[in-house]
Amino acid sequence: MRPLLILGFLLVMAASAFSQPSFNFSAAYGFSIDDQDYFRLSNAWALKAGGNGPSNSMGFYSGGSGLVINAGLSWEFSDYFSAGIGLKMINFSMPDNFRTAEILSVGPVFRLNFTSNTRNVVPFIEAAAYLINTQSHKQEQATSGSQTQPAFSATVPSPIAVHALFGVEFKVSKPLGLILQGGLNGTFPGNDYKGADYGVYENPRDYEGGWFLSFGGGLKYYFGRGVKQRDF
Repeated sequence: MRPLLILGFLLVMAASAFSQPSFNFSAAYGFSIDDQDYFRLSNAWALKAGGNGPSNSMGFYSGGSGLVINAGLSWEFSDYFSAGIGLKMINFSMPDNFRTAEILSVGPVFRLNFTSNTRNVVPFIEAAAYLINTQSHKQEQATSGSQTQPAFSATVPSPIAVHALFGVEFKVSKPLGLILQGGLNGTFPGNDYKGADYGVYENPRDYEGGWFLSFGGGLKYYFGRGVKQRDF
């Protein structure tokens, strides 16, 4: 671990020497576009004696919406390309199924500008591959007809999460930009996810990851080198 920290520090110092650092923060409204959820309360579950084959999947995020936070530290390697480390926090609720979820992700983020970032209006595309992820799920006990879903809390492993966002940055001042952006976010579960015991009904055999759309805005600040903020 220590050699990796030293290597990371050296890479940061090297990037800072040849590029302009920047910080961004944005908040967005997100909503799930997943419909696959065999274990939603409004669905008729299969008894264990009958089985239900591969359709026995739980789409935990189905019908969910909530807050999506993005923050990151990047280095502007040119006025068209930047890369850095991003942090994403998602807080979702699924009221129809009495569920809540929190996702925390950290990983590399890349941004490609369609015009020079020295201009007043800069359209861009941003992509991220989050390699460190934690998903916390909570489901409350609830009854629909003859079915009662069990309450459970679980920390769900996730090997990767991604996003692809399109946005526009408006120059407010030389070091400061206003960002509007939106796009697709996705998270994938690990193979060792364990859900809850549904008693006489079939338990979830697999867990569907989540796909979300998000739309929001925020700020980007260029630290600059001397008086060269946003000026390459």
